Amino acid sequence: MPFREVTGLTQGSAPVDWFIVPCGPFDTGGIRLDVLPGSNDYYQQLSFSNSADPIANATINNHPLQLTDWHRWVWYNDGQPLGHGGPLEIALTGSTGAVRTASLPGGLQLGVQFHLGVQF
Repeated sequence: MPFREVTGLTQGSAPVDWFIVPCGPFDTGGIRLDVLPGSNDYYQQLSFSNSADPIANATINNHPLQLTDWHRWVWYNDGQPLGHGGPLEIALTGSTGAVRTASLPGGLQLGVQFHLGVQF
């Protein structure tokens, strides 16, 4: 549907309201991690999906990831490589404060989706 039909505007922006809705029973399986394009040994863009609870905090090997405005989690450690060879310990904190941990023995690979085997 065209922007004008939805908002009545021809330009600019329109306010949007949204809210979180329960996904169960649709959030079957574990949380997934995607390594996104633009990632390399020194800078990683990651996306977590299929989480039953919004992710409030994420770490890899105890290093906090930064959540961007475009909803990507970013690893950047002052020029230190992430170390793709693994193992990588991932800790996720949900909006309720619950923590889930997972280990990736082989490290991260661009364009690969990892099933972490954990869920909130």
